[in-house]
Amino acid sequence: MGDFQVVGSSPEALVRLNNSHASLRPIAGTRPRGEDLIKDQALEDSLIEDEKENAEHVMLVDLARNDLGRVAKEGSIVVDPYKSIERYSHVMHIVSGVQGELIEEKDAFDLFAATFPAGTLVGAPKVRAMQLIDAIEPDLRGIYGGTVGYFGKKRRHGPGYCDQNDCFLQRTI
Repeated sequence: MGDFQVVGSSPEALVRLNNSHASLRPIAGTRPRGEDLIKDQALEDSLIEDEKENAEHVMLVDLARNDLGRVAKEGSIVVDPYKSIERYSHVMHIVSGVQGELIEEKDAFDLFAATFPAGTLVGAPKVRAMQLIDAIEPDLRGIYGGTVGYFGKKRRHGPGYCDQNDCFLQRTI
């Protein structure tokens, strides 16, 4: 990449595809980790009870379901887990899993087009939110909000499927 380098770390993927199984993991809601188990649990409780964090998380799960619904088989979308807490070294997040099976005529590129950009970065409704961002922000976002990942080799004959794993560039330098 020449003189251009990117370093980032985030537990949130944009989208993953394993053969025909697509998955998204919306994350919204963050608290720091507690100094001990009691404080950690108190912070988790405050996160679970926070109306703003929960409303944002519900919005992102709904966006993920709608985005995936554009390329998934009817009736295949499930949300599991829903609003689980994931702990990392310094923070905890509310996380859900949204999965579905791709329509046979769709492929990894269709899935990418249906899910990018991440609702976490633009809000909802996506198209209007992007229009407002474009009108209000004086500078382009550059790589921020973009994505990095891979599209792997097809695993079966016929249309479509292959491996895919993309993350979006949110916590990057």
